[in-house]
Amino acid sequence: MKFLFYTDLQLSNKTPVNRVDDYPVALVDKLGQVYRIARDRECDCVIFGGDFFNSHRIYAFHLILDALKIINVPTYMVIGQHDVSGYNKESYKKSTLGFFEHINKYLKCLWEDTDVGGIIFRPCHVWDDIEAMNSMEIPEKPSVLVAHHLLSDGMDVFDVVDINRFGQNCPYDMVLSGDLHKGYKPKKVGKTWFVNPGSIARQTIADIGRTPAVAFIEFADDVSVEIIDLNCQSDIFSDKVVKKSQKKEYNHFDPKDFISAVESFGEVSVDFLDLLLKVGGKDGIDPAIIAYIDEKWKTMEVI
Repeated sequence: MKFLFYTDLQLSNKTPVNRVDDYPVALVDKLGQVYRIARDRECDCVIFGGDFFNSHRIYAFHLILDALKIINVPTYMVIGQHDVSGYNKESYKKSTLGFFEHINKYLKCLWEDTDVGGIIFRPCHVWDDIEAMNSMEIPEKPSVLVAHHLLSDGMDVFDVVDINRFGQNCPYDMVLSGDLHKGYKPKKVGKTWFVNPGSIARQTIADIGRTPAVAFIEFADDVSVEIIDLNCQSDIFSDKVVKKSQKKEYNHFDPKDFISAVESFGEVSVDFLDLLLKVGGKDGIDPAIIAYIDEKWKTMEVI
């Protein structure tokens, strides 16, 4: 059984203010690379870790059609916060991704345990409790948890889950995670492999120096994980953003441990909007308010 895993494409018809290239074209090109690799490696399927679109509704039909033509390998996915409105799973039915799944025979959302080539893939969507997944009964076949949640190698704050703690008693053979844009190196904790190659999209200052990648995974007598970098343009950010990423100033005080912790969390938390949507969704804030902030945030410059 061979499959490819990628996550957080965040397809959009708008170019972030920090980028100087044609962002929609770049994303479609990356998507094309993903499926060329899947075909060249003769993968049985592709797994997607959530946030296919940057908003639960986009109306750039030429962009949707370009992406539709590319996905021609069986693809199983979970849903991220950008794929629905206000963390409401019922909104998926009328979302762009819901429409996308309806008309593309290769694309299927994982709503329940699904046997693909003798491996059971279990979904953990953005609204699901990932901590509770450890106590669920699992099948006797090899099992993979596909989660759109902030799993990280070393951080364990707020909604971030440290794989080193989570994996000690994890019943799955592998956990594939999205949402954390910077990703982490594949790591085996106990008997469980944890894999997140990072977001296909690069939008903010945290993405400078990071190369988008996918994970090629094979289940045979043993499990093997290979991270494959995509071919990407390097000079995609404005000079102002690049210079800012190289400049670190702490004028008033120098508590080194505190600064180090803040910097680490800054890398984990993709951007303020993602954190706001996550907290707001869990705390029951009116979806209309979250949608309003979401729309206003897109018009602001984020560095």
